[in-house]
Amino acid sequence: MSEEALLGSILINPGVLWSVRDVLSGSQSFQIARHGIIYDAMCSIPAIDFTLLCRELENRDRLKEVGGAAYLTQLVQAVPTAMHAEHYAHLVENAYQLRRLTGAAGRIAQVAHEVNDAKEAHARSLEVLHGIAPKQVGYGVRPLNDIVDENIARLQGMMDGDPEAMGLNPGFSDLNRAWGGLQRGKLIIIGGRPGMAKSSLCENIAHSVCNSGKNVVFFSAEMSSEELMTRMACRVARVDSTALKSGDVSDSEKARVWGAVSDIQKLPLWVDDQASITTSEMRLRLAQFRYPVDLVLVDYIQRLGDKGDSEVLRVERIAQALKNIARTLDVPVIAISQLSRAVEHRSPPIPTLSDLRSSGGLEQESDLVVFLYRNDYYVELGLADDIPLHRNICCINTAKNRSGRTRMDYLRFDPTYTLFQDLDKETLERLRQA
Repeated sequence: MSEEALLGSILINPGVLWSVRDVLSGSQSFQIARHGIIYDAMCSIPAIDFTLLCRELENRDRLKEVGGAAYLTQLVQAVPTAMHAEHYAHLVENAYQLRRLTGAAGRIAQVAHEVNDAKEAHARSLEVLHGIAPKQVGYGVRPLNDIVDENIARLQGMMDGDPEAMGLNPGFSDLNRAWGGLQRGKLIIIGGRPGMAKSSLCENIAHSVCNSGKNVVFFSAEMSSEELMTRMACRVARVDSTALKSGDVSDSEKARVWGAVSDIQKLPLWVDDQASITTSEMRLRLAQFRYPVDLVLVDYIQRLGDKGDSEVLRVERIAQALKNIARTLDVPVIAISQLSRAVEHRSPPIPTLSDLRSSGGLEQESDLVVFLYRNDYYVELGLADDIPLHRNICCINTAKNRSGRTRMDYLRFDPTYTLFQDLDKETLERLRQA
């Protein structure tokens, strides 16, 4: 009955079609086949009236199939007014989603029967459920005027320097300016070879964002939660973690560690250290999170458990999933990516975007691509010359930036405490002129 009432409402008042289209998934939302055919024809003609609709269906050779002009007349008579068209649309869409859920339940049962590995079966089941998730109202074609109205306050905040409108501050002044803050809905890739302090930078950013009272979720597929906690405590206490693990610490250092532990306990940081976690599992856990999520970090992409016919396709699938998480949750997502050994065949071995192109769709899906390079690391390996000015310096190369310029920035890095810090103006200027 609601399908007939909806189509009849559109015929009575064609103007309601615009609000109806924002609710329905499409002609597939109709359970009765001929109703889907009629709705599809309605959406295809520039102006809806009885005669034009009949002509469109006739041109498609579908008029007789839907019951002819007599059935269209019956639809008009099925409802006295078009006032409740959007309500009918919600009823139709709700019934469609319930039918999809019933079908998904059958497919999940089939997966459980065919797949022997429980983890893989769980991941496939999550993919089935995500595939039938109802579309979000508000997406689709909208007039620019509505979009402007929704964003006036944010634009004003940006002009006034309001931190809430500028994106999350990563904790470093130059990076904050270069990136325009950590913007909602953006995927940020931090790439580099092992030993470049990628995880350390993410930990420093997470700590800074947490200090501002924002909720951070850290998916650590490489390090355990215990290791992350120890590194964070040592960083805050300025204690060498290697010395701590061997018990070679003084009483004053022990006191500083306990003080640091007390401080970091208060941080709004949540850690998931499941090895080989999949993006489907990440999405489910974030959806179930009981607090608003402000920032998501992933360490690192190549360790995630998503499947693919090849490594390139697997990474491409992961990149698309991470971008979808950023968009649907409206949060910045920072993901670490390892780079191939090809970087080290150059002198100096500084990474570029071409090193990322072999990693599936990371470059295409990302909004910001950042590469880390530490000359100190390669000096120890004999692959780079020792440059005094670059000692304890990490080069931060923003190689792709959809919302701004690409540029090279520099931070001081202390490997003893895995600590990043802003540089003084004089050192920064010398590095930029070198």
